[in-house]
Amino acid sequence: MEKGYILVPLWASKNLGLKGNELMVFSYIYGFSQDGRSYCFTPMKEICELLNITPKTIFNCIKSLTEKNLLQKLDLDFSNTSGSGYKINSQYIEKLEEETCKNFLGAEKSTQQNEENSLDYIASNNLNN
Repeated sequence: MEKGYILVPLWASKNLGLKGNELMVFSYIYGFSQDGRSYCFTPMKEICELLNITPKTIFNCIKSLTEKNLLQKLDLDFSNTSGSGYKINSQYIEKLEEETCKNFLGAEKSTQQNEENSLDYIASNNLNN
């Protein structure tokens, strides 16, 4: 049995809406690139074996994650080899997290204001009766 694990960040499913194979592929690449600078250059065949999914599924997941701007691709072409690496798009993800936080804080502030208005209304009606 191989030892190791893949960290699945909860925010990736909760905030980014990822699930299933897409979440697993994202999490695998995240493990290599969570510093925001490093890329994952693991061969597709190895990822297939580790995640127990087909090359077509991995290709579709990477394509989808790239189109959603969650991954960035780096193509390398040296004299004796070529390939692609992927990393999480940390700047875009941070921007999404900021927007989510602002929306949450805005909704929280709106709810708090509504509660205050309700209390003011109840208090003024009780004083008038």
